[in-house]
This record gives sequence, structure tokens and C-alpha cells, in this order.
Amino acid sequence: MTSIASPETPASPLAYIPPTFFGAVMGVSGLGLAWRQAEKFLDWPSLPGDIVLVIGAAMLAMVAPAYIAKCLLYPAMLWRDFDHPVKGPFLAGAPLAIQLQVPGVLPLHPGVAEGLFLCGAGLSLFLTLYIMSRWFLRPQEMAKMNPIWLIPGVGGFLTALMGPSLGYMELSWFFFSISVVIWILLSAVLMYRLMFGPALPPPLTPTYFVPIVPPALMSIIFPLLVPGEISPFTRVIYYFALLLLLLNITMIRTFLRVRFSMGWWAYSFPLDGIAAATLIYGDTTNNPYLLAAGQAILIFATGLIAYILVRTVIDIARGRILIPDPPPA
Repeated sequence: MTSIASPETPASPLAYIPPTFFGAVMGVSGLGLAWRQAEKFLDWPSLPGDIVLVIGAAMLAMVAPAYIAKCLLYPAMLWRDFDHPVKGPFLAGAPLAIQLQVPGVLPLHPGVAEGLFLCGAGLSLFLTLYIMSRWFLRPQEMAKMNPIWLIPGVGGFLTALMGPSLGYMELSWFFFSISVVIWILLSAVLMYRLMFGPALPPPLTPTYFVPIVPPALMSIIFPLLVPGEISPFTRVIYYFALLLLLLNITMIRTFLRVRFSMGWWAYSFPLDGIAAATLIYGDTTNNPYLLAAGQAILIFATGLIAYILVRTVIDIARGRILIPDPPPA
């Protein structure tokens, strides 16, 4: 379907590059890092993980300049993205997509990796503060809240994950601490909205997977900040992430009815995170069942993300994505 541009809606596809593309970069790059864990704990070959990480980096190299150009040429469209209940939180995915390149770059160019880390950390903090301040200063409708709102609130978890390998322990503690508290607060509000508010619209149905991310990442990060024997906190938070995965599995019929859209990228990074967390926790506890489960989740995630990526490319080629949003119903 084509859209007719008006004076208020630019004709260039560049103006309609959605910030959800940063979620796509996160999904692919996160998959590459999950494969890194499979190489370490399952003796899988390194080539597939290398290929996935290169694809993720290439996607970021295309998306980031294009979105920067959109901001410079069509600033009004940027503010529309900020005001959008779905696209706005995804803007906080930009620094997270940058942070996910750090492990792949670190062995090759430590200085570049550190620069990416610091750039991502600063941008993440700025966007988190900016987006949350808009939530505070502007009236928000509970019905418009959805799990994607967790992205700016807990994006600091990725900074906390990458920091220890670069020696930034206190900075990692800073981001970890604020993200834990914000996660608790947002999760309580989100639970209330999901239980007592209207059902999420079909394009947002895949976002039920997003709440898996914070506890999965916390189970990976905390042992990096507090080395030694596995702690009760790590055990509790990992099994809570696993519970959320099982909860989503019980809703499989709902997900199977959802037509493909860019919203499907919401499946990707949560599956990456729980796959990596399961492999790490399974190895730490010497649990072969969890290692097998982590392997199964990773294989499934790889197939699903490959499918979503191909479908996204097809929809871009057919002119279904880089177009104005449909008018509200």
C-alpha cells in the first residue's frame, strides 16, 4: 500500500525510518553474543556467531547514519517519534544497539570498544532521563502503556553488563543500581496495566516477551559485579526470568494469531537474553538440563530471528515500512 504525502508528511522514505530498527539491531547483535556463550559452554563453532555479529554491526552501520540524517533533515518527524507511545521508548534502543557491539570489537580494537561503550553509556543516560522526564511532565494514559516502556527505564543494564570487561566497575554499579530500582517501579505499573487495562493491540502482542529481558540480564550481570559462589539473588532472578518465558509459552496460541509486522522484533532480544542467561546459569550450576534448554532456546531464536530479518527486508523492498503511520482509528 502506498501513502500520499502532504505538506505535513514528507515524501522521502528517509523521514519514516522507525526507531524500531534499533530493536532489530539489538535482536541480531544479541543473538551473536548468545552464540558466543554457546561457543564457550557447548563447544559450538565460532563462525556462526562471528557472522551474526558482523550482520548486526552492518545493520547498525546502515540504520544509525540514516536515522541521524532523518533527525537533521526532518526534525519534526523526530519529535513525532518521541511522542509516539511505541516508537518513543524504542529511541532508547539506539545506545543499547551501540553497546552490543562492544564484545565483538573488544578483541580487535580495545580503544574503539571503549569509545563505543562510553558513547553508548552517555547516550543511554541522556535518553533515559529525557524520556522519563516527558513521562513525568506530560499526562500519560494508562491504556497506552506497554512493555516497550521498559527499554528506556532499564536500558542501563547493558552498560552494567559491558562495563566490567573494560574496568568500569563503579559505572557498572551505577547503571545496575538505578536500573534495578526503575525496573521494580515500572514492572509494578506494567503488571497493573496488563491485568486491569485493555488487551494490547495485535501489533504489540509480541511485546509480552520484553519483561523477560531485565531479570535475564540481571542474572548475568550480578555475578560479574560480585564474583564468587553463585548468590541467592542470581538464582531467584534467573528463575523469575525463566518463569516469564514459560508464561509466554503458555500463550502460544495468541502469538500464532499475530500477523507479521515490525513488532515481531520484540521477540528477538528477549529470546537472546534468556538463551544466554540459561547457558551461563546452567554451566555455573553444572546442570545439563539447563544447558540443553539454553541450546534449544538459542536454536529456536536463531531460526525465528532469521525469519523476521528476511520478512523485514521483503517488506522494505515492497514499500510497506518506510511510509507514514496510518491515521489513528
